[in-house]
Amino acid sequence: FPVLIGVYFVIQDGINPHMSIYLYKIQQAFDFSIVNSAFLWMDLEIPPKYYILPFAVAAIQWLYLRLSFQKSSNNKVKSKTKFGPDMQKMQKIMQWILPLMIGGATAFFPAGIGLYWLVSTLFGIGQLYVINRESSVPTTKRVNS
Repeated sequence: FPVLIGVYFVIQDGINPHMSIYLYKIQQAFDFSIVNSAFLWMDLEIPPKYYILPFAVAAIQWLYLRLSFQKSSNNKVKSKTKFGPDMQKMQKIMQWILPLMIGGATAFFPAGIGLYWLVSTLFGIGQLYVINRESSVPTTKRVNS
């Protein structure tokens, strides 16, 4: 979350020549007019004009939560506490509410933040896939008789 806040403040201010005082001494003579903040169809410094990015972020976040909650429900231990069913209900609600909140925030924040969130979630899905694949491989133990 602190990284997301840092990315927000960097993208919010954009690349302005008056920000050159924060650069290293060698870079202070850099010409900021050659920097282009466009990527694909988006300007990364303003909120997205088309709502493709917020929908993509919400869909990928939903998929990530679906995969992570599915893995946690497969590994659950039978418990006699009353919190088991309530926690499952909360996970189902969060699986729908959290992606909608993140997609809605992506619609109003600069597009660079939505792109960051999309790419980091895709990496998270890849990491979850590798972890789930490695943990599903059965291990054998040799017993000497």
